[in-house]
Amino acid sequence: MSAQIKPVKACAGCSSLIVRGKFCHACQPKRTISMAELSPTEIEIVRLVSEGSKSKEIAQVVNMKQPALDNLIHKICVQLGITEVGPDGCSTKVGNRRVALTLAYLQYNAEKLQKEAARKLQAIDSMLTGGLEVENVNLDNTLSESVGGRG
Repeated sequence: MSAQIKPVKACAGCSSLIVRGKFCHACQPKRTISMAELSPTEIEIVRLVSEGSKSKEIAQVVNMKQPALDNLIHKICVQLGITEVGPDGCSTKVGNRRVALTLAYLQYNAEKLQKEAARKLQAIDSMLTGGLEVENVNLDNTLSESVGGRG
């Protein structure tokens, strides 16, 4: 029996020889994701990091060993584009990881709050335009006022 030789072609990024695909491993385009695409555990880890918790404390909260947590934090940073993996396979930090994760978490929360506020305002608007009277509208126990009530 003779061994079958696979066709070889050049990587579109660096012209090194590859067997399949368009790019070699080092040149493969990296897709970053948003915080909303992270799992609930990953979001919890980012929240704890942003609150200033130490890795050892976070590992206890999420019930992981510290080396596994460190690997997961690195993976989260790569997914969010905070830590980049260079063509040599080595990581390069973009500033301070904890600060960058905190900023990503704050932005994620701000976007969630904006969407929730818009949803509530739309509900109030639809009630008012529908001719309904709304009394004592309570938005997350932070704002209580009469809207369209009789005086």
